[in-house]
Amino acid sequence: MSTYKGVQETPEKRNFLAQTFTDSRGHTLPYRMLVPTMHPAHAKVGTHKVVPERMPLVLLLHGSGERGNDNSAQLRNGVAELLGSETPAARFPCFYLVPQCPTGHRWVEVNWRAERHVLPLNLSVPLSATMELVESLLGRYPIDPQRLYLIGLSMGGFGAWDLLSRWPERFAAAVTICGGADENAAVTARAVPVWASTAPATPLSLSSVRVEQSRPCERPAAPPNIPSIPM
Repeated sequence: MSTYKGVQETPEKRNFLAQTFTDSRGHTLPYRMLVPTMHPAHAKVGTHKVVPERMPLVLLLHGSGERGNDNSAQLRNGVAELLGSETPAARFPCFYLVPQCPTGHRWVEVNWRAERHVLPLNLSVPLSATMELVESLLGRYPIDPQRLYLIGLSMGGFGAWDLLSRWPERFAAAVTICGGADENAAVTARAVPVWASTAPATPLSLSSVRVEQSRPCERPAAPPNIPSIPM
């Protein structure tokens, strides 16, 4: 085990580069990034070749319990083990970006328990910084801008729907687990494939599933071994 800022980290977590980003307004955003092993950022000198083609970027927005500034908590709950282990990284080589929302902020500044909410006029501070970070990474790494993917967990589900509602053309697909959205605004993302799920204890009226039900689009089959709700 090793430590990062006093936090013990597993080998899978250590596969994620630890960085910070300062946006155009001076806000600092901690983030972790998993770079494909064949890319020079993860290579020993002379042992790997440069990535020959542009690769996908997966942006993962964590839940409320992982907020902070330790740049480690956002990799909890199996995130590092799922994405940072050798098997998926080898089968599906891509860049994984996992920013950390600061304590006291939300990816979307709305009431999580409300029956419905309206898309805020502006992005939240951390979500705005995240999108600036994504644009910065597109210029620094061989990332395919046509293959940007979103994963949102709980609070991050709100963030994923917020981004899909504002810029549906920017994302190739998304997965939302719990969370919620402005149903009227989410219709703009009707062409984006989304797999939405919810936890048994989460009221359907508050979940991403209801938002997904409201979108007039083709329904993909749910992945195996994961509970789903008919749409």
